[in-house]
Amino acid sequence: MDTLDALIEQVQRAGRTLKFYGPQNIESIQALEKALSVKLPPSYVAFLRRFGGGGEGASTPIAGIYENQPMTEGVGSVYGETILAREDYRLPSDYIVIYSDDEIKAVWCIDMRRTMPDGECPVVSFDVNSGSTNATIAPTFGSFFEHYLQIRANKPGEINSLASKR
Repeated sequence: MDTLDALIEQVQRAGRTLKFYGPQNIESIQALEKALSVKLPPSYVAFLRRFGGGGEGASTPIAGIYENQPMTEGVGSVYGETILAREDYRLPSDYIVIYSDDEIKAVWCIDMRRTMPDGECPVVSFDVNSGSTNATIAPTFGSFFEHYLQIRANKPGEINSLASKR
């Protein structure tokens, strides 16, 4: 059992429900990369390959690919969320939306401008009102996802508590 399996089991023992879209094929991920003109970080590619997207709550999932349809628009689609944020909030073209929250007026993005030698990128909070980055949420998508699960496993959590990690 890997770390993610153990955390998912803890979340379930805490009485919470996680719903993921399901594994996505590499061709869908490559089509997404082409459509968004990016090379996604390895930890996010691994997430898409294993989980597809989703998480806790249908209204605010971690954005991904659903049913190997990478250019789906709408809530929960990384393509749809990113294109919408680019159009509505002037999101930079090298930001990829992985989570949006109307309550905090921010979208959380993989910041492709800050790609590290291993291909990983930080997750940042982009304030939709100011049009600027206002916090680094996690050093990589992988650490973001682990923290996302830890919050749900250990306490009635709000993903927004990640934003306090500047």
